[in-house]
Amino acid sequence: MTPRVLLVEDDGETCLLLTRALGRVGYSVRTACDGQEALDSLAHEQPHLVIIDLWMPRMDGMTLIDLVRQREASLPILAISASVPTPDLAEVPFLQKPFAIAQFLDTVSRMLPFASSGPSSSVTSISR
Repeated sequence: MTPRVLLVEDDGETCLLLTRALGRVGYSVRTACDGQEALDSLAHEQPHLVIIDLWMPRMDGMTLIDLVRQREASLPILAISASVPTPDLAEVPFLQKPFAIAQFLDTVSRMLPFASSGPSSSVTSISR
C-alpha cells in the first residue's frame, strides 16, 4: 500500500520542496494551500497523514487541526511552522522551520510505521 499524505502549506517553494522529498521516498502526496482546500480534499480522499502549516490564509492551522480531529480523531497530524509551538499543540507532533529534509522524512516515517520506501510515487496538487 502506498502511504497517502495531505500536505497543507501556503508557501509554494516549501510545498514543492516537501512534496518532492515525500514523493522520492514513495509517498503519494496531495497538496492544499490553505485549510479550506484541505477540508475539501479530506472530503474526497482519506490520507494516512496530514501535514499542516500553522500560519495560512483563510484558515489557520490550529483551526484546521481541530476540524480534522472532529472528523477523524485517529488521523495522524504533523504540525510545521516557523513560529514557536503553543501549548495547544501538546498532543500534536511539531517541527519548527527551518528543518532538515532528513529530519522531516524521519518524523513522517515514524508517524507511519507501516510505510516503506518504494519506487512508486504519486504527486497530486489540488491547489496549483
